[in-house]
Amino acid sequence: MAPNKHPNPSAQHTRVETVLRQLNGEVTSLLEENAGHLREINKLQSELNVYKRAYGDIESERDKLEQLKIEVEKKNMDLETRLKVSEFVDSPGSDCSLTHI
Repeated sequence: MAPNKHPNPSAQHTRVETVLRQLNGEVTSLLEENAGHLREINKLQSELNVYKRAYGDIESERDKLEQLKIEVEKKNMDLETRLKVSEFVDSPGSDCSLTHI
């Protein structure tokens, strides 16, 4: 008796169905994982936006404070200069009068 060169079509069909079910299960699993990853990405993006806004607010506040510091330092230098002039005018032996300044 010659060996059967054609496999049983029913067995082939069953094997194909089994492989297709496995692939379908794997695809479904991958899609579910992907959906979970997308939810996590959206959550992280929202959190990142909150931090970016907070950082931007802090940067803005820092810039304002830096400008205020510069202004205060300038006023302080002006006051120190005035104090030195006043001390010079009020020093003994000075013939300057504050009314002339």
